[in-house]
Amino acid sequence: MKPINIFSVENRYKKNSFNSQTEKAVENKTHAAQKSVLSPLEKDTVSFKNTFSHTYPVAQIQSHKDIGGTIAFGKYPENYIKLINREFVEYQPERIVVRNGKERIIKARPAHYEETFALLPHYHIDKLWTTGKGSGTLAIQMVVEKSLKDKETCGRVTLDASCIDGKTSPAGFYYKLGFRFLNEISNQECESWLKAGGKRENAPFITGTMYLPSENILHCLKYGTK
Repeated sequence: MKPINIFSVENRYKKNSFNSQTEKAVENKTHAAQKSVLSPLEKDTVSFKNTFSHTYPVAQIQSHKDIGGTIAFGKYPENYIKLINREFVEYQPERIVVRNGKERIIKARPAHYEETFALLPHYHIDKLWTTGKGSGTLAIQMVVEKSLKDKETCGRVTLDASCIDGKTSPAGFYYKLGFRFLNEISNQECESWLKAGGKRENAPFITGTMYLPSENILHCLKYGTK
């Protein structure tokens, strides 16, 4: 695993530029965008100021590049995984087992192959802290762009939607950006919430691993633009 890269939004380093899609998002949200980077320490810093409201949106995002190889648990799309083992399992007839004095019927299983998959190289977002006003979206877009430019990761990005305060989950925010859960039931719940208006105050309380499907990358990069 390579060193962790930390991106933070502040207002104190020299200017730098993003690609046109990300810069468009910043301009539409802030009217006056200032971008900066501190590269010698593997630490990138981005800042922008809304001159109308005199507020300074801040976001800190911590991510790392996962070189892959770990066992993939859950239903990932094909472009996120590779087959590392395929084992033939013979037909297993129905049988009765006794545990703690109770009988249990184990249903018959036809002959089949059991496959084991490993994750391909990808970027994983470890932490995201934001004051809002588009800063969190911008921070995530930076990681997505970095993954796109990396020939090994090809736009693959994962994260864990987790509850920090015990009351809310960022699942709705990530879902709007295009991220999806490994659990289809969770995706259906988020989709129903989105169709009902997608209000933050009634966002679904769901946690778990999420990934960015390749077909949603452009949507993620354009999110927040008009």
